Amino acid sequence: MKLHEELSEFENHPYEKRSFLYLDILSWLESKIQNVPVEVIIKQKAQKLIK
Repeated sequence: MKLHEELSEFENHPYEKRSFLYLDILSWLESKIQNVPVEVIIKQKAQKLIK
């Protein structure tokens, strides 16, 4: 959880943002924390953006 918090700080950083486009490490970490497939987390995030 601490790693997730630390990485979240960089998600919108102008120079670090590109890394998150190539590898969605935050979604992967959330999936491990919640014990659900990463696909479910990504789908939930996409649905939030559409709304």
